[in-house]
Amino acid sequence: MFRSILLVSAAVLSLASSGAYAGNSSSIVQNGNGNGAETFQRGRDNDSQIVQFGNGNGAGVHQVGRNNNAGIGQNGDGNYAGVWQRRH
Repeated sequence: MFRSILLVSAAVLSLASSGAYAGNSSSIVQNGNGNGAETFQRGRDNDSQIVQFGNGNGAGVHQVGRNNNAGIGQNGDGNYAGVWQRRH
């Protein structure tokens, strides 16, 4: 399930990388089982990174606006982290 969510998110980000959303960038690295990650970006010059090592971790980054940056790194089991940034 999480794998399909990641594939859909990657496809959406790929489509969003053209036109008005050209400055967005995102990287997700996961090692373990049952991990979930999401990122939604809109605007310009956004950046997000999610790195998770362990099992059962969850992370989410949601950004709206310009020049935002976020990073989440987790090592262990059962962790959750979320970042929400907004600027018009």
